This record gives sequence, C-alpha cells and structure tokens, in this order.
Amino acid sequence: MTWVGWTSFAPAHDFHYSRTDIHWNSTRHTAQATVRMFTDDLERVMLETHAISHPQSETPRLWLGDALEWPGADSLALAVVDEHLEVRVAGRPLSWTWVGKEVSLDVTYLYFESDALDVPPAEWTVTSNLLLAQFEDQVNEVHLHSTCHDVAVERREMLDRNLPAFAWNACP
Repeated sequence: MTWVGWTSFAPAHDFHYSRTDIHWNSTRHTAQATVRMFTDDLERVMLETHAISHPQSETPRLWLGDALEWPGADSLALAVVDEHLEVRVAGRPLSWTWVGKEVSLDVTYLYFESDALDVPPAEWTVTSNLLLAQFEDQVNEVHLHSTCHDVAVERREMLDRNLPAFAWNACP
C-alpha cells in the first residue's frame, strides 16, 4: 500500500500575492486594516522569522484555522504585520491592535485597527514588505480608502521588491 502525505491542506500556488485594505473610519477616528494572504505563505513567514515549538507536532507547523492551531498564532501574526507593514499618517507610524483572523481554505484574513487619531489623515505613507524576503515574485497590493473634506477617495498600489512603499496625499 502506498501512502501519500500532504504537507498542507491546500495545493501550492504558482504566484505570491497579498492584499492589504486600509479604511479610514471617520466615526471611530481609526484606520482599519485587513491583510489577506495565502495561508501557507503566512505560516512560512511566521515559522522562518520566529522560533516556534508546537506541542502537537515535531514538524514545525502552525495549523492556522485548525483545531490544532498553535496557541500563539494570533500574537505571531500581529508581530509579522508589525514587522512587515508600516503605515504612517503625517509622518507618525500607526500602532496596530489585533482584531482577529479568519482562515478560509487556502486564504487567511488578518484584521487590525489603529489607535484613534486626532484628525482625519491626509498624508499617508505605506510600506509593505510582506513575504518579499521569501518570494522573488511577491506582489503586495495595497488599497487605501480615506476621505478628503468628507468625500471618499482611494488609492491602489502594487508593491514589490523594486517599489515596496508609496506616499499619498489624500487631500492635494
């Protein structure tokens, strides 16, 4: 009898992509972010950048979204985002608070919220180097939703190794 072992619950993918959506919430005066990436890529960056020991397995695996999920997975996901996604408003870096995550088959959604800001942001600077060290072809899409004098404005950028950051004045 031949056994076929699976190293992941999802098939490997041919491209490496993440998407970060950042929305200005004018009621709460916060930036709210969703980072979406392939689950196996997220596990890879978490394992490569932090020493993990999982009580359920000798093979390092975080089992995101599974009953065997490593207990520190949420804290580690926040640490990865803190290390690889920087958002500045008027030159001041935002601090992210963990809201939660959803794992849907091969994609994980990470949710964060910033501290409250005194004024609506006009000048944004975003740096996303998520997974750039792991994959040569990594692309990090950032979709920023803000306001200018109570009018919705947005900016979308595709970031990679050659262009990992952008600056935007939402109210030119």
